[in-house]
Amino acid sequence: MIDNIPLLRKSLEHWLADYIASTELAGFVVGVSGGIDSALCAKLGSIAAQKTARTITALSLPISYGGRVDGQDMSGFYEKHQIPSRTFDLSGIYEAFLDLMPVTDLVIRSNIRTRLRATALYTYANENKLLVLGTMNRVEFAIGYFQKQAAIGDILPLARLSKRTIRELGASYGLPKSLIQRKASGCVHGQNAEDEWGIPEETVDAVVGADWKPHQVQSVSQGIISRLNDLFETTKHKRAFPPIFEP
Repeated sequence: MIDNIPLLRKSLEHWLADYIASTELAGFVVGVSGGIDSALCAKLGSIAAQKTARTITALSLPISYGGRVDGQDMSGFYEKHQIPSRTFDLSGIYEAFLDLMPVTDLVIRSNIRTRLRATALYTYANENKLLVLGTMNRVEFAIGYFQKQAAIGDILPLARLSKRTIRELGASYGLPKSLIQRKASGCVHGQNAEDEWGIPEETVDAVVGADWKPHQVQSVSQGIISRLNDLFETTKHKRAFPPIFEP
């Protein structure tokens, strides 16, 4: 089915529409960063919202720090696709948090930014009775490339889809080529996810299956497979409910 983009589109649209229709919620909200994953989620959510007479909001939550900004201004894109959007700049809140609880570790600071966004996203969702659309793709989910208990969402339409499939879906909806081809950014130790992984995105995409496990591919070295297997195993706790003591 994944090779059949029109059929996959139809399945995703119906899945989201059926899910939101089964709730008493008013619609969806999706946190958007300027990448293809969140843009595609917003597009899918808008179609499902139209089918069910619900609403959707694309929520941009930029944070300025160290001369850079997490998140790109995508208001023109969402306006063109008739997807309502709002922007809340969290830079001041982030700075206030660091004044309250100073930390210098870059990874911890990145986690803080993500958790502040999650707080804003769920506050908006709770206030407006909305469902949070998660934007995780299958590679990110498989190797734990997300902040625990902060970057998931209530429902994950893309978590079993490869980045290649996501890009093809985006193209089928007429999303701009510059957006479709954009590498994941907002990283701690590099300009994009590839820099942090040390492995080309296309390689990881080809190796990680829909079951989230790395699979041997002829053109990929055993060293890379082993490294991805290690990431899959060591990040299992991120994909599971916290342990509960059973008396």
